[in-house]
Amino acid sequence: MTSSQTSRLFFQDGIELLSGEARRRAIANAERYANRSTLRPLKDLQLIQAVRPWLRAKDGGLCRRETHILTEAGARLVQQWLDEQGRGERIRWSPAVLEIDGTNQAHAEAIVDCSIAFTRAVTSPLVFWGWKDDRELMRLAREGATTFQAGVPDAIFVITATVDGRRRHAPFFLELDRGTETVTALDGRKRDWTAKIERYERYFAGGYPADPLFRGLDQPPVVLVVATSARRLGNLMEATLAVTPSRRYRFTTLGDLIDGPSHELLTGAIWQTVAGDRLPLMTV
Repeated sequence: MTSSQTSRLFFQDGIELLSGEARRRAIANAERYANRSTLRPLKDLQLIQAVRPWLRAKDGGLCRRETHILTEAGARLVQQWLDEQGRGERIRWSPAVLEIDGTNQAHAEAIVDCSIAFTRAVTSPLVFWGWKDDRELMRLAREGATTFQAGVPDAIFVITATVDGRRRHAPFFLELDRGTETVTALDGRKRDWTAKIERYERYFAGGYPADPLFRGLDQPPVVLVVATSARRLGNLMEATLAVTPSRRYRFTTLGDLIDGPSHELLTGAIWQTVAGDRLPLMTV
C-alpha cells in the first residue's frame, strides 16, 4: 500500500478519519488482504510453498515465522522470465531451501554481510569481482566446473590490482565459522575443522592448479577465516597450526570485519596468521 493510498484511507479534506488503535487495525487488515490476494494464486499453482521455521528475531531470539519459498516450478518460471528479459541472471534452487532454520539463516546472513563489507572496502584502482557463495560453488562442483569435491568454501572472490601496468589477480576463499563445527573430532568423524584444513591442503597441492574455475590467476589463494568470537578464533588458529604453518590462512572475527572502518579490512591489522602475526591482506 502506497503512502498516498494510506492518506486517502485515514484523511479526507484534511479531517482525520481514523486514529490510534483503529488505524493500526486498518493497516493490519489491509496487509492481510493484500497478502491473501497476492500469494493465494501462487500457492494454488504450486509456485510457492509456505513453511514455518524457527528464525532469528530482531532481538536475537528465535520465533516461528511463516516464510514463503519458491518451489522448483516457481524457480523455473522466474528463470524463464529472466531469460525473456535478457537479464543474464541464473536462479539457484535446490530442495535445501525448504530446510531453512535459524542456523542456516544466520550463516547466510553473515555471508552476505561479508560480501557487503568487501564490496565497500575495495575501491578504485582495485577491483572486486568473481563473488560466488557456497550454493553456487556446490552447483559448479556438481556440473564438474571446479575440482572442489568434499566441501566447498562459504564463498570465493578475487581482488585485482594494477601494478606497473600489469594486472595482478588475488583470489580469496571465505570460511565463516559460527561455532557449530567441532574443532577436532575425537571419534573419527570428518565434519570437523581439522579435517577441513587437511582437505584444503590436499586441494592446494593438487586440485587448485588444475581447477578451471581459477584458470589464468597468477597467485595462490588466501583462506580468510572469520569466527564469531575471539575465543573461537584462537581455537581455530591453534587447530590450523597443528596441520600447517602456512600463512595462506588469515583469521579475524566477524565483528572486526563488518563493524570496523572499511579501509581496515584490506590494509589494517585485523587479520592474523596461525602464528598470531598481524598482516594486511593487501598493500595498496
